[in-house]
Amino acid sequence: MLATLVLFAAAQPGPWLPPPPRLPAQAALKTRNASSGTKILYLNFNGGTVYNDMTGCSNAGLGCSFIVSLSGMIRYPSFRGTAAQKQLIIDLVKAYYEPFDVQIVTDKPASGEYSMNMVGGTPDVIFGTGNGTGIVGIAPLDCNDLNAHDLSFTFSQVVANDPLEVAQTIAQETAHAYGLGHTGDRTDVMYPQVQKDANGFQNYVMSIPDNTDCTGTGHQNSYQQLMYNVGASPPDTEAPTIAFMDPMDGATLSSGFTVTFDAQDNRSVHDVELWSGSQIIARSTMEPWVLTVPSGTLPGGPAQLRGVAHDRAGNQGEAEISVTLRNLGETPGDLGNSCQTNADCNMGGLCASPAGSQVCTRQCGSSQPCPQGFNCVTTDQFLSQCARPAADSGCSVGRGPVTLVPAIFALLVLIDRRRRYLLRKSRRGL
Repeated sequence: MLATLVLFAAAQPGPWLPPPPRLPAQAALKTRNASSGTKILYLNFNGGTVYNDMTGCSNAGLGCSFIVSLSGMIRYPSFRGTAAQKQLIIDLVKAYYEPFDVQIVTDKPASGEYSMNMVGGTPDVIFGTGNGTGIVGIAPLDCNDLNAHDLSFTFSQVVANDPLEVAQTIAQETAHAYGLGHTGDRTDVMYPQVQKDANGFQNYVMSIPDNTDCTGTGHQNSYQQLMYNVGASPPDTEAPTIAFMDPMDGATLSSGFTVTFDAQDNRSVHDVELWSGSQIIARSTMEPWVLTVPSGTLPGGPAQLRGVAHDRAGNQGEAEISVTLRNLGETPGDLGNSCQTNADCNMGGLCASPAGSQVCTRQCGSSQPCPQGFNCVTTDQFLSQCARPAADSGCSVGRGPVTLVPAIFALLVLIDRRRRYLLRKSRRGL
């Protein structure tokens, strides 16, 4: 028995899925092992036609799957999430599979063997209306990865196209097609319920809670089993690419600005950094690659901005542009300029009242110092703000009871108290 129907429960409280029934073996399967080269995994977000020819087929190229319950040719829907959600899903799936010899592609291969996961829709499309409720993915269990072109499904609309939950589902369903069963460990991708604890294919022995055992032992090391079935990824020597999307070379920018990058890698981009000379200005580990530079971070005048992208192997790609920065204060919303509400302040600034006048300020600290002409003033137990020395008078809210400190600190009263409350909660969470 080479094929088993594998279900994956949606992200909701509930019992384990009942053990799926064994299905007839597929015909004319080709023996295949980890030495047969890189496995191509096509993530199909575009939809297409699928059908069941009643022979036990699982063929990505033909769109044939014994999993389809409805008769005739079925039109599988395309992914309906945003472009940003789609890209994050792709990056997460690449990260799950990075240790293994599996190449993730999003364009249909023109030739050769490949497996496919169709992403989109709900279970209704292949099971019929009202059937498969709560299932977010389904795949054939192909022990020892004998079939080179398995077809699996991820019903992304069941989890509202949430990137993490969709990516976990894709990783599990495609791993079933590579010969992995369920495990009882919530931190393992192969746990049969979508939840936030799973962070990869775990490299230790775990119990198998149902009849998806491909080892014959009742236990599985997901990492080692996948490594055995598909092989290890070859050394990654290809550097990522990075390009400035906004601003462009030669632009004139406000003192505070954002930079949008396009960063790509043959596997996955780990992080993107923005540098000016030898100074790192901002860093992000999550798409979209939009980095924020608060006003006053860099002096006005000509500046060289350098974008740096790293992959998980440490390879690095760079791009550089020349821009001109306006001086601090030349643009409405800059640090120290007048304001009425937080919306008047750019780059995430806050509107505050030092010494009776409302001006834009921002958080500060050792990792984000204030520019020349401003002091980092403690305003309450969790917030420090940039303020001009001339405003350093009155009383301050420090780390403890309110005390009068003449001629030292300013009392910065945030106009948007709800924003301050949220920021304080965020800091406590860290």
